[in-house]
Amino acid sequence: MIFVCDFDPFGEAKYRYSFQNICKEVTDIQLPEGRQIIYLSTCGKNPAEVPEKLVKFLAFVKADLKESQNNFADPYVQKLQEFIVDVKKSREMEARFMILEEMLRDERNAGKTEGVKYTLLETINAYGEIPSELQEKIEKETDLEVLKSWFQTALRAGSVEAFEEAIQSR
Repeated sequence: MIFVCDFDPFGEAKYRYSFQNICKEVTDIQLPEGRQIIYLSTCGKNPAEVPEKLVKFLAFVKADLKESQNNFADPYVQKLQEFIVDVKKSREMEARFMILEEMLRDERNAGKTEGVKYTLLETINAYGEIPSELQEKIEKETDLEVLKSWFQTALRAGSVEAFEEAIQSR
């Protein structure tokens, strides 16, 4: 098991603390499972005691957002940096697609609304001339459900006046 800490878990300024199951009384005896627990600390001060690659990796882990983009002169850290860039790009693309999807949905809804308005006005116009106030009221309405309801009312109204009276009473 490996723990990567941005603090020094044991206060000894080590980059790495390694533990394994050994017998306290006879330290040559270890449990056969071979389990180890390793704590890595970004706050170590003993670079000579651990591999240079580990020190570079822990420096990368400790770095803030701006520092994490620096060149750590390590191929593994460079791969991590590239992976992070790819993840961010895919998140940005995902966000862009979500925005595009939302815009398309809004445009479709606007198109439906305009289509219902047009059909409603054509239906009422078949009964006679539409007063300008009524036409303006219909054109200003943005709620698709209200417009659909008005369309159903227009189909049953039989006249411009009956339609106008029916929607005024609601």
